[in-house]
Amino acid sequence: MNSTDTKTIRLHCNSLRVAYQARNLSISHLWNSKCGLPFFCQTMSRNAFINILKFLRFDEKTQRSKRLKTDKFALISHVWNRFIENRQDSYKLDMNLTVDEQLFPTTYTIYA
Repeated sequence: MNSTDTKTIRLHCNSLRVAYQARNLSISHLWNSKCGLPFFCQTMSRNAFINILKFLRFDEKTQRSKRLKTDKFALISHVWNRFIENRQDSYKLDMNLTVDEQLFPTTYTIYA
């Protein structure tokens, strides 16, 4: 594979995000021209996606085995923690705060 530029990595990350939303679909199904999602075929080839996925790592290889003993999430924990910190920094409470509802599944129903 040739050198990969920033734009390609960003496209790959966006494709990963969309693929995560389509949880139960295989990579071959996502790139299928007949029944797959057009987004994937228009973004990058399936082979390019798989090649980047093979080599993409979010951790330091020399420290991996040591960290995996104490942290099962060690392969991406550094990236994940930075993501959480960034989200918390972006969320600022103001004088006006709205708390929305949260619905839980239940077998109890009320018919009016």
